[in-house]
Amino acid sequence: MRRLVRGAMKSVNVRRVLADGAYDSRENFNFLSQSGIKPVIRVRINSVARSMGCPYRRDAVLEQRALGPRAWSKVHRFGFSGC
Repeated sequence: MRRLVRGAMKSVNVRRVLADGAYDSRENFNFLSQSGIKPVIRVRINSVARSMGCPYRRDAVLEQRALGPRAWSKVHRFGFSGC
């Protein structure tokens, strides 16, 4: 993910990154957050809400659990086309 985001940052202002569960890792959440980018990554269904060095991912897990998958997708426009 770092390579993709850094490449995009060379030509556009990246404010948020939408990614599926394949990118659900503490490393990705930390990298994006520390780069000033909002991570909108769908966490795995069995995700644990312990921080373990990544409060950004913990917050995402808790938010997705509280809202549920459909509401979370609507709030963050995850899975919607730009048209």
